[in-house]
Amino acid sequence: MRVLAAVSLPPDAASALAVNRALNKVYVSGGASAGQKVDVVDGSTLNLRTVGTGSGASVDPVTNRYWAAGVSSANVTAWDGASDAQVATVTLGACPIATDQDPGRRRVWVAAQCGGGNDPVWAIDADAAAITAGPIGSGGILGSLVVNPGTGRIYIGADGVSRRIDPLTFARTDNAFGVVALANPVTNRLFALAGNGLQVIDGAPDPEVVLTTVPLSFTPSGMGLNTTLNRVYLGNPAAGELEILDGGSNTLAGSIPLGSNFTPYQISVDPTRSRIYVIGSTPSGPVLAVVPDAPASGAVAAVKITPGMVTLTAPGATQQLTAQALDAAGSTVGGRTFTWLSNNSVVATVDVNGVVTAMANGTARITASTDGIAGGDSVTVNAPALSEFPIATTAADEEGQSAAFDGINYLVGVSGPTTSAQLVSQSGAKVGSLITIPGYSGDPPYVAFDGTNYLVAWAGCAFSGCTRGQLLGQFVSPADTLVGNVFTVASDTDFNEVEGIAYGSGRYFISYVRGHNNPASGPKMLFGRQVSPAGVVGPEIPVSSQPAAHGINNVAFDGNKFFVVWVDAAIQAVTMGRFVDTSGSLIGLEITVNGSPALSDNPVTVAFNGTNYFVLSHDETATPGIFDVMGQAVSPGGALVGQPVDLTTNSGTQIAVSVIGAGNNFMVSYLDAFGTPQAVARAKFFTSSGAVIGQETVLARVGTDSRVPFVTAGGFNSGQFFLIVERQLPGANPLDFNTYTQRDVFGAIAAISP
Repeated sequence: MRVLAAVSLPPDAASALAVNRALNKVYVSGGASAGQKVDVVDGSTLNLRTVGTGSGASVDPVTNRYWAAGVSSANVTAWDGASDAQVATVTLGACPIATDQDPGRRRVWVAAQCGGGNDPVWAIDADAAAITAGPIGSGGILGSLVVNPGTGRIYIGADGVSRRIDPLTFARTDNAFGVVALANPVTNRLFALAGNGLQVIDGAPDPEVVLTTVPLSFTPSGMGLNTTLNRVYLGNPAAGELEILDGGSNTLAGSIPLGSNFTPYQISVDPTRSRIYVIGSTPSGPVLAVVPDAPASGAVAAVKITPGMVTLTAPGATQQLTAQALDAAGSTVGGRTFTWLSNNSVVATVDVNGVVTAMANGTARITASTDGIAGGDSVTVNAPALSEFPIATTAADEEGQSAAFDGINYLVGVSGPTTSAQLVSQSGAKVGSLITIPGYSGDPPYVAFDGTNYLVAWAGCAFSGCTRGQLLGQFVSPADTLVGNVFTVASDTDFNEVEGIAYGSGRYFISYVRGHNNPASGPKMLFGRQVSPAGVVGPEIPVSSQPAAHGINNVAFDGNKFFVVWVDAAIQAVTMGRFVDTSGSLIGLEITVNGSPALSDNPVTVAFNGTNYFVLSHDETATPGIFDVMGQAVSPGGALVGQPVDLTTNSGTQIAVSVIGAGNNFMVSYLDAFGTPQAVARAKFFTSSGAVIGQETVLARVGTDSRVPFVTAGGFNSGQFFLIVERQLPGANPLDFNTYTQRDVFGAIAAISP
């Protein structure tokens, strides 16, 4: 019996085993459903203690958190790996029983086993501890859950049927091979039980390819993986031993005896310390056995690629990678030839010499292998998706943040020395010259279309002067001409600032903040007015009951009514919303869209996609003055749909710029790393319920002239987005918009997908 040590376990036998290589800890979880426990075993002392309840534990190697599912509590729980303190709980509302990790995509996958058929599966954001997707039906009674971090694909067994869940679309399909029991993310090999054999499957292509079937004389009672040695360990219950499958040759290469009275059923490996942990049943009860796993002297134990985690910023860009073979002690093993492989040649290719070439945006894993041992790392191609063309780029400062579509062209509102607008075709060509509104200037105008004409609305003044900002309107025809004269929407007796415009059911709705130049004279409040296509202005509508901060495009129409959002700045800033019908009457009370204890900041924005609204706001992080963009879906009835979602947990401040309905989904554009030279405009997609879809897309980066891109989605038609790119040069304080100069307006037409 090759056992270093044995730890007696509680009598209710555990159902899962996981190893934390970084902290030298082992997690034993599961047991009888009424008393499932999570136990932590110190790898140095082998002392065991209980930290909570749950089953199916797994370890996040990025944060060292470990997660377990509580079938009785309907929760999944995370503990801090260092302190073993509980740090997060996510309620799923079903019977979660197992977890697995996709550290590259920062996801925890959870499977339920409720016994009623079509057991659900969920994806959870590993950092935000929030549901990303699910429940996704498994199609039966769930029996297994395996994630391949190399591709992000999820493999489940339900009623004995092998199935797969796509990590981008979350669609479920049946596999043409057995139920997957194990995945090696380094080699992209899957191991599935099928009849009397173990299938070895290439997990990189789509669909996957069965390479060989290793015949077995026993049914494995458990399986474990050593990624460093490229070995799979199979529990042989009748013989009381572990059978060793060599991952390079795909042949059985020996066995490790555990004892005739030891029946193994859970296996996990710590390659760092060359240990195999095995849970087995014995006459005296369940035992955790510690088994040595030493490689042969001089054998290649690992392959290291340098540099790791490469990012390429344009198709065609290249990067030379080098590979190094290491033995178990970390020393170089010389004289080795490497085979290079990309698991996603659509994104990046690699030649026989290790030169990587970027092909398209996305992520690929590049591996180098020798002697059956592979090592790899990710290559991310993050090229800007936009090809920009000029709209308003004179020597004067010009800004643009709103556009509308007339079925043929887009009209972009432009501020500058004179308030103006520019027609742009669906192919990205300017139509006619810049349409100026003589004698007027002001803030960037908002634009909407009523089926006949556009309405351009802005806060500004006539050149002849005004005491405070007026709210003004001007109709423009699709034929590139002014229709009628400038008219007043709100007078200049108070300070006015347009926040958004929408059109529906024969009425424009213009939202605006009205207050006093001197704050001591009274707070700013949010109001609205409706305007007919004939230019008839309705009475002022008091939307907010408390002081309000400004937004960007903060009103949307759902076919029956308008929805307006803002930041309530009365005491603790929170994000609010309110419905207004097409007659100008307020509907119901104000809605708290995001009432988190974190400080909310402006601006806020909203869009409707035919099913729900999606509202963007900002929450202050644990670091004062640093804000993340938050999203919240809201139904047309005013109910919050799902939980608030943090668009990104990247460091620094993010600024929400726009959201637009895109078919059944929403596309959000935001500025990441605001206030730094690394600022980048990104896009991300969300479902109607607020769940993230796919990966984020880089839209634009800081230019060679150091100007920062603010990208607004101005329209979506026939699968193409029309985007307004406003570039500005930061001033002495890059966090203060008022110090930015050299503002110009560009456009882009792009087919962007999740």
